[in-house]
Parts: sequence; structure tokens; C-alpha cells
Amino acid sequence: MTDVWSDIASFQTVVNSPEIVDYPTQKPEALLKRIIRCSTDPGDLVLDFFGGSGTTAATAEKLGRKWVVCDIGKLSYFTIQRRILQIGASKSLENPKKKYGREPKDFMICRLGTYDLKSALELEWKKYQIFVAELFGISLFDLQIGGYAFEGEKDGCPVKIFHFNRWTDSNIDQAYLEDMHARLAKRMPGGRVYIVVPSTRVDFLTDYEEIDNIRYYFLKIPYQIIRELHQKPFQKFRQPQSRNAINSLDEAVGFSFVRTPSVDSSVTVSDTEVILEITRFSSNERAVERAPEEKSLSGFDLLSAVYLDCDYNGQDFVLTHHFFLEDLQNTDGVMRISLDRAVCGKRMMAVYTDIYGNDFSESFLL
Repeated sequence: MTDVWSDIASFQTVVNSPEIVDYPTQKPEALLKRIIRCSTDPGDLVLDFFGGSGTTAATAEKLGRKWVVCDIGKLSYFTIQRRILQIGASKSLENPKKKYGREPKDFMICRLGTYDLKSALELEWKKYQIFVAELFGISLFDLQIGGYAFEGEKDGCPVKIFHFNRWTDSNIDQAYLEDMHARLAKRMPGGRVYIVVPSTRVDFLTDYEEIDNIRYYFLKIPYQIIRELHQKPFQKFRQPQSRNAINSLDEAVGFSFVRTPSVDSSVTVSDTEVILEITRFSSNERAVERAPEEKSLSGFDLLSAVYLDCDYNGQDFVLTHHFFLEDLQNTDGVMRISLDRAVCGKRMMAVYTDIYGNDFSESFLL
């Protein structure tokens, strides 16, 4: 073997390989198999700082190595997650004519910033309330609806700040919401409630759950850089609006996933088609965090991409379709995505990402 490897074809050459996962810079597993086998032993740890399509993770998993992969792009994040969840259906490294046939070992996915979450959670309760109020634009005051205590309002809607230190064995789950809803249902028919909660203490993947026309929104803390805890200003990674820009993400200090975009959308289902219509998109990124050329942008101009799981099981988001802004057509102010009904299950989850990396997610019954 020489230091020039010409015996492994790239996917720019072999464009119809069943291994392709629809990621522009994907590398063949045969290439990573050679690199990993000649440089590690089974049980070793393989680290890839530029995870891309997840070839390193998938190949390390099949070769019995532990692995850590990182990437700042959302398409990469969702592609790697799907690839590992579905690794059993992919081809075997030893016999490409057979499937790998094994479930993945347990793994964890994280969206991280350079901000110390532990420091915020250890703040005194009153200081913590002030901290999150400034973060999310909440007006703090004692409020009761139907005997249920709230800590203030946001946009005229009640806010519950989950006391994670007092309720150490509880999460925001279906039972929690149903208990709250039993107090509110007759007193606020419609509207929304905001619940501020550490991201590790909420059991829902989506950004809200709806019960009887009341939407319960989760303001998750945080995985983000917080100015109060960092002395230097920052800019966040900009997410691409086209496939050609996937590897052209800007240099920056850190991420933020907290400033959830606002989205108005609906789904229409027929025997042959599922249509997702996005009638409004608004990034809630503060003007002070925007680059000068971004301050005049609004609406769909700040949308990076829409990611879909068309057969959502209620637990794991497994990417089935993705659409960058350049893939979407704006007709009279409405973005429409048309899907074949045959490829959709009973439920669909959508994740809308702005150019700053902020997500809004929701699910639809089909």
C-alpha cells in the first residue's frame, strides 16, 4: 500500500452507490475502514471533529470501536443521527452483499455551547428567575389561574418556571401537562402557556404540545452562550441556505438554540399527497446578535432549512426529507412542500431552522 490510494472510488465517481445518504461530501465506508483498522484496535476511541455524513461513526460502530463525532451543520447532525439509528439495514463491511444486521450500541446526541449549564442551575432561585426572565423576555410577577401558580407573563401569556431543585424526581411529561391543563381548560379556552425548563428535564422532542386548543410551549435552558456568564461578545454559526454552502459555515465563538423561531404552518392530507404550508416564518434572534447585513432581513430570508421525519414514532426524529431555502418556492408569501402520501406514516415531525441555528419543531397527525 502506498500513500496514494486510487483503489477506492469516491461518490463523485460512483453516483449510484446504495451507501449514499444524500450528503454532499460523503466518504465511502471502505476508505474509513482502512484508516480505522490500520490505526486503532477494537475498543479504541475514534474522534472525528468534522462528522459530515457520519461515515466515521458508522464505520467505527461496525468495527467495534467507540466513537465521538462533531459537526456544526444541522443537516450533518440529523444525517448522522438517522444513519446510526438505521445502521442495521446498511451493508456489512465484510460482505457488501449482506446487511450489517445489528442494532447500534447505546449512544447520546448533544447540542452544545461553550456556556456552563451547571453554573446557571446552581444560582439561587430568585436569581435564576431573573436570569431566565431576561433571557426570554418574561415579566416576573405572581399570577394565579384556577389556583395554579405562575411566575409571570410573556407576550401576555402565563409563564411557569419549573423549579428543578425542588422537584428533583419530576420531569415535564404528559402527566405534568394534563395536571396543569385540568386547572386551565375552563379558564383559558385557547391561547398558550410557556414553561421554562432545563432541556434535560423535558420529555418532549417538539417545542410545544397542544391540548384542547391550548399550546404548552417549552422554553428550554439552554445549551447556549449567555452574555452574563461570558465577558466577550460572540457571533453564532450561520446555517446554510443551500447544499453548496454546507461547508462554508462562518467562523464564530459559539452556538445558541434558545431563541426559538415563530412559525405558522398547516398540513393538508389527501389520498395521494401530503402538503405542508408555511405561511409565516420569523427569527427571534436579537438585532444586537446580527451581522450588519442581516439587520434588514426578515421572514423567510432568515430561514435556513426544513427537516422532516415523515413517519415520526413520537420518540426519535429520523430524518427522511430536507429542504434548504433554495429548494422551496415562495408562492404569494406561502412556502409549500409536497410529499407522496405513500412515503408518510400516521404522524410527521417538522424542524424549521433559521440561519443562526435556532430550531422550532412540531408534529402533525396525518
